[in-house]
Amino acid sequence: MRLRRHFFPLFLIGITILPSVLGSLIYLRTTALNEVELPRLAQTDDSWILPLNYSVMNFILDSNRCIYLAGPKNLTKFDSTMNMLWSTEYQSNYTHNNVLLTTSSMNDIILAPDAIEYYYLDAPNDIIFYKFNSTGEVLWNRTWGISNAYEDIYDIATDLEDNIYIYGCSLGLEYNITKFILKYNSTGDLLWYHVLATYDHEFDWSQTYDGWLNCPIQVDSNNNMIITSQNYTGFWIQCLNSSRELEWSISREIESGFYSSYEKFAPLILDSQDRIITFNNRFVYKYDGNGKLHKQYSLDLKSRYLLVDPSIEFIPMNLALGANDTIYFSARVSIHYEDSNILILKLEEDWDTEDLILTEGREHKMQVDHLSNVFLLSWTWEEGDFLIKNPKHNGDVFYNPSMMNFFIISLSIFGIIAIAALAGLIIPKVIGNRRLRHTNPN
Repeated sequence: MRLRRHFFPLFLIGITILPSVLGSLIYLRTTALNEVELPRLAQTDDSWILPLNYSVMNFILDSNRCIYLAGPKNLTKFDSTMNMLWSTEYQSNYTHNNVLLTTSSMNDIILAPDAIEYYYLDAPNDIIFYKFNSTGEVLWNRTWGISNAYEDIYDIATDLEDNIYIYGCSLGLEYNITKFILKYNSTGDLLWYHVLATYDHEFDWSQTYDGWLNCPIQVDSNNNMIITSQNYTGFWIQCLNSSRELEWSISREIESGFYSSYEKFAPLILDSQDRIITFNNRFVYKYDGNGKLHKQYSLDLKSRYLLVDPSIEFIPMNLALGANDTIYFSARVSIHYEDSNILILKLEEDWDTEDLILTEGREHKMQVDHLSNVFLLSWTWEEGDFLIKNPKHNGDVFYNPSMMNFFIISLSIFGIIAIAALAGLIIPKVIGNRRLRHTNPN
């Protein structure tokens, strides 16, 4: 009889406390699994870190796995074991915030300083770019510009015939903008100048915002030019054939919400079949040569590694191609509220197999050689600039504070209910005992 009387309160306490305990155990177990069972990039002993005591803005690898580091005024070449082979200087008429690099089939280096933002310049400037051979000799340099305008370069590329493509824009003194592509042959002769778009001084800024964004250009085996562009409302990828006619265009509006500030196409690369690979903050995309979506890979790692959370910053930055069209994707992430991690994600050709690694760093450049060695150029507040080959996992883990908060809140709610149920069990018994004493004082 007594057991039957207390069954319901005991049952209520059980069904409230048990889910909390089980939920906490599941959360702890899930966190532990994600800490120790993350798929990792294969670690190798062929790894090194080169501290840099001077400013390096970009780097590139040639087909012999030699490494070229470009600074504001100098270009330095290292072999694959980081023995310095030579260093040379180049002239630039202005201070710049980036150096664009590409290579030719003969391992010549094309170098183009990228101008700083227009409002920092005292006078109109022309673009300038150089061609170095593999021994560091300047083969030629060229300047180009529109009269009374500021020129800026978005990106440079070469084709199979070693022609050079310059993708950029000009800003006139009355804020008229001209977006263009230049094509030079391998000896530095200008073959053509193509205007992509022009805007007068009454232009709508929402239609022209891409002067300081990453707007790459790639040239496929048929000399089709693949370019990207963006404004405040959307972004697009365009394909121009060798006659500079538009073949196709992919456009997309920028979505509102948490992802909107990163909802843009970033660097693009071409695989061995001229398929286009690019990404935004949510997906890695692969398009065929006709602009049709071939495959996409979700970057919403929250469901798998508890990564994308409003309290964790996630900024995609680089794409690179390794052996057998393996894709390497990198992003800057802030984990444990520290802005000092780089995520590298490796996707095999089928995109069904993934590996990843976390290493220290902030803004960075990434290259991968034909043996799938990964190179990172980055910096930290503590170490300064450095170049690293095959980075090691730094031991940081993914976690999702909001999930932990969910279980804490759930536990609190269930705890309150349990206390109330317990009170419902004890208080009537105490009151009943008191009444019994009053009615039976002896």
